[in-house]
Amino acid sequence: PSKTYEVWVTIRGEFVEGSMNGRSYIGIYNQKARKVVGNVAVFAEKINGKKYQRILVGKYKLSHDMYFYIGGVTPKNADNKIYLKELEIIAK
Repeated sequence: PSKTYEVWVTIRGEFVEGSMNGRSYIGIYNQKARKVVGNVAVFAEKINGKKYQRILVGKYKLSHDMYFYIGGVTPKNADNKIYLKELEIIAK
Protein backbone atom coordinates (compact mmCIF):
# COMPACT_ATOMS: atom_id res chain seq x y z
CA PRO A 1 0.00 0.00 0.00
CA SER A 2 1.08 3.55 -0.76
CA LYS A 3 1.85 6.02 2.01
CA THR A 4 0.43 9.53 2.09
CA TYR A 5 2.89 12.38 1.62
CA GLU A 6 2.73 16.16 1.66
CA VAL A 7 4.50 17.65 -1.34
CA TRP A 8 5.95 21.17 -0.97
CA VAL A 9 7.96 23.31 -3.37
CA THR A 10 10.04 26.41 -2.76
CA ILE A 11 10.02 28.42 -5.98
CA ARG A 12 10.27 31.88 -7.47
CA GLY A 13 9.80 33.27 -10.95
CA GLU A 14 10.86 35.96 -13.35
CA PHE A 15 8.14 36.95 -15.79
CA VAL A 16 8.01 39.36 -18.70
CA GLU A 17 5.54 42.22 -18.87
CA GLY A 18 2.12 40.93 -19.83
CA SER A 19 2.59 37.59 -18.05
CA MET A 20 1.64 38.64 -14.50
CA ASN A 21 -1.86 37.20 -14.94
CA GLY A 22 -0.34 33.91 -16.09
CA ARG A 23 -0.09 30.70 -14.12
CA SER A 24 1.73 27.40 -13.99
CA TYR A 25 0.44 24.05 -12.77
CA ILE A 26 2.64 22.12 -10.37
CA GLY A 27 1.70 18.58 -9.52
CA ILE A 28 2.08 14.82 -9.51
CA TYR A 29 1.61 12.67 -12.61
CA ASN A 30 1.03 8.90 -12.66
CA GLN A 31 2.94 7.64 -15.67
CA LYS A 32 1.47 4.12 -15.55
CA ALA A 33 -2.14 5.36 -15.37
CA ARG A 34 -1.35 8.27 -17.73
CA LYS A 35 -3.14 10.86 -15.63
CA VAL A 36 -2.54 13.75 -13.28
CA VAL A 37 -2.95 12.65 -9.67
CA GLY A 38 -3.32 16.24 -8.50
CA ASN A 39 -1.95 19.72 -8.99
CA VAL A 40 -2.09 23.31 -7.84
CA ALA A 41 -2.27 26.46 -9.96
CA VAL A 42 0.48 28.92 -9.05
CA PHE A 43 -0.03 32.45 -10.32
CA ALA A 44 2.91 34.44 -11.71
CA GLU A 45 2.17 37.46 -9.54
CA LYS A 46 2.53 35.31 -6.39
CA ILE A 47 6.01 33.96 -7.18
CA ASN A 48 7.49 36.82 -9.22
CA GLY A 49 10.69 38.34 -7.85
CA LYS A 50 13.86 37.38 -6.00
CA LYS A 51 12.15 35.97 -2.89
CA TYR A 52 11.41 32.25 -2.87
CA GLN A 53 7.89 31.14 -1.86
CA ARG A 54 7.06 27.83 -0.14
CA ILE A 55 3.90 26.34 -1.64
CA LEU A 56 1.95 23.21 -0.71
CA VAL A 57 1.33 21.18 -3.86
CA GLY A 58 -0.95 18.76 -1.97
CA LYS A 59 -1.25 15.50 -0.05
CA TYR A 60 -0.95 12.39 -2.16
CA LYS A 61 -0.55 8.63 -1.95
CA LEU A 62 2.68 8.29 -3.90
CA SER A 63 4.11 5.29 -5.73
CA HIS A 64 7.10 4.53 -7.96
CA ASP A 65 4.98 5.14 -11.08
CA MET A 66 4.58 8.85 -10.30
CA TYR A 67 6.67 11.91 -10.91
CA PHE A 68 6.65 15.58 -9.96
CA TYR A 69 6.25 18.27 -12.63
CA ILE A 70 6.21 22.03 -13.08
CA GLY A 71 4.25 23.10 -16.14
CA GLY A 72 5.09 26.06 -18.30
CA VAL A 73 3.53 29.44 -17.63
CA THR A 74 0.46 30.35 -19.67
CA PRO A 75 0.34 32.52 -21.65
CA LYS A 76 3.55 31.08 -23.10
CA ASN A 77 6.66 33.20 -23.44
CA ALA A 78 10.16 31.74 -23.68
CA ASP A 79 11.49 34.55 -21.45
CA ASN A 80 9.34 33.53 -18.45
CA LYS A 81 11.33 31.55 -15.89
CA ILE A 82 10.50 29.47 -12.80
CA TYR A 83 13.28 28.51 -10.39
CA LEU A 84 12.95 25.53 -8.06
CA LYS A 85 15.02 25.80 -4.89
CA GLU A 86 13.59 22.87 -2.96
CA LEU A 87 11.18 19.95 -3.32
CA GLU A 88 10.02 18.47 -0.01
CA ILE A 89 8.19 15.17 0.26
CA ILE A 90 7.06 14.58 3.85
CA ALA A 91 5.55 11.28 5.02
CA LYS A 92 2.32 11.70 6.97
